[in-house]
Amino acid sequence: MDYLSFMLKVSGLIGFAFAVPQIYSYHLEFIFAPICHFYGMFFLILALLNYAYKIFFFYYLLNRNFRLLCHPLASSGECEPLKPENFQKGGKFEFCR
Repeated sequence: MDYLSFMLKVSGLIGFAFAVPQIYSYHLEFIFAPICHFYGMFFLILALLNYAYKIFFFYYLLNRNFRLLCHPLASSGECEPLKPENFQKGGKFEFCR
């Protein structure tokens, strides 16, 4: 799972690094020489940028160091570790299901 997460993060980083300079130069070119332009390949590059961004940050969910969660039913404005034993019968948050 760690290898999959790492490879998807690397692929997202490569896609992001490929798309950002192209979008930047495309917009700069349009600013300095405003002409009627065609967005053909631009939408594909923009989609690549969005997908790369989402893939990179979606796989933070696989990070095993995320142990502290804010659970609205389990805390009163503060973050608490989400422990299953707190939600068992007789537990701290028994009625917060």
